[in-house]
Amino acid sequence: MRERWGVGPEQVARVRRRLIAGEAASAEADVPRRVMEDLAADPDPEVAGAIANRIGATGLALPVTDVATVGDRVAWARRVLAVHP
Repeated sequence: MRERWGVGPEQVARVRRRLIAGEAASAEADVPRRVMEDLAADPDPEVAGAIANRIGATGLALPVTDVATVGDRVAWARRVLAVHP
């Protein structure tokens, strides 16, 4: 995927450092639009599932900052992964 996006290891490391430092806006500015189009999940599970199928995703990372939202986020991810081409 990284080759297809034109993203090298140095850029990945730079983005990771910024994310770990809590600098999400700065990290986002360093991510090419084509990457965001593939990886930023649409809230509609059908749309997100179609993208997941197109890029060959077999799993999802879920942002969870509140334990109360875990169940809803996992349910959404299951709906996304259930979409078949």
